[in-house]
Formats: sequence, structure tokens, C-alpha cells
Amino acid sequence: MKKNQIFTEIFELFLVVLIALTVRFYVVSLFRVSGPSMCNTLNYIDSTCRSGFGDIMLVNHFKYIFKDPIRGEVVVFKPEGYEDYLVKRVIGVSGDKIIIENGFVYRENDGVVSKIDEFYLNSENLGRTFTANFRDRVEYIVPDDSYFLLGDNRNHSSDSRNCFSKVQGSFCDPSSDAPFVVKKHISGKSEFVIWPLSNIHKIKLGS
Repeated sequence: MKKNQIFTEIFELFLVVLIALTVRFYVVSLFRVSGPSMCNTLNYIDSTCRSGFGDIMLVNHFKYIFKDPIRGEVVVFKPEGYEDYLVKRVIGVSGDKIIIENGFVYRENDGVVSKIDEFYLNSENLGRTFTANFRDRVEYIVPDDSYFLLGDNRNHSSDSRNCFSKVQGSFCDPSSDAPFVVKKHISGKSEFVIWPLSNIHKIKLGS
């Protein structure tokens, strides 16, 4: 085999590996969901919220290179100081005021307050979004380049309400930056559940 041919084959192999790695880390990847915090949207298998590993979903990393996450999208991210990735739903974006009151979630934008239509919550969670100590009303003002994220299974989710603490129900100062996730820590958008076969579906956008 001639040297030029060897060089060509090595170069082509290098390109294939480079493209594969680019697709893997910068375009799409597979993500295994663990825990019930996004049930019934994720890990709701055979009419049961799975506590361990369950759904495998396709995550779009490319989308957020040029665009910002929007309200209602389900995103994969890694909070400051965390070793593992989490998956939650975007409830508030920069400039929003998020209000949690009497178990429901409201959003104020441009002076208009509206109750969020959380159709993705199951009957056990609808009207049961609470913070530490079941405070009557808590307000969060989302800073620039940041997001307020909640799990769909509010009774079993560590999220912006408790600064993503692994101790569910921990107090989180709503006036600090701790409840929010900055864009650079968001890895991608959850697009489809592709496994198990019985649970294949497109992940719906919320409001």
C-alpha cells in the first residue's frame, strides 16, 4: 500500500471520528433518566413512576448554541457544584417574576400576572406546588441569562424551590441567585423518549 493511500485512509478515519464526536457532544446525545421527579412526563412506565433508571431520551445540544431555552421546554443541565446532570422544565426566563401561591404557579411579565396552565402535571401534583414550610406566597425574580426550573412531579422533585438541594424541602432564599440556573450550565433540550419501546413519545412543550 502506498504512503499516500495510507495517509488518505488515516485522514478519512480521523474525519469520521471527529464527526462522530461532534455529533455526540455538540449535536445530539442519549440521556438515561433516573428518578421520578419528571413523572408523568418522564419515567412513567407501565402506569408507574419509576424511582430508578428508566426512560432513555434524545437530547438536542445544538439548539441552544444559537437560541435560548424558552418557557415550557424540558432541559438537561448541571447546577453549580453538581456532579450529575438533572432534567427539569423551564418555568421562568430572564425578567419573569414567578409566584408560587396556594399550591399554584403564576408568572408576571410586563406587569401582567397569569396562572400557568400546567397541563403536564398529574392529578397528584396539580395545585400542590409548595415551597419549604408550605409558605403561602413566594416570589422569584429571574435574573439575566438565568432560568427557573421545576420538576413535573412536584411532590418528589428537588428544583429551583430548594436550590436543587438533595434534601427535598430545604429552604432556599428566593432573593438570592441560588434558585436559578444560568444558560452555560444547560446542556440541551429533551426532545424524544426513545426507550422503552412502549413509552416512545415526543416530549411536549409546556406553557
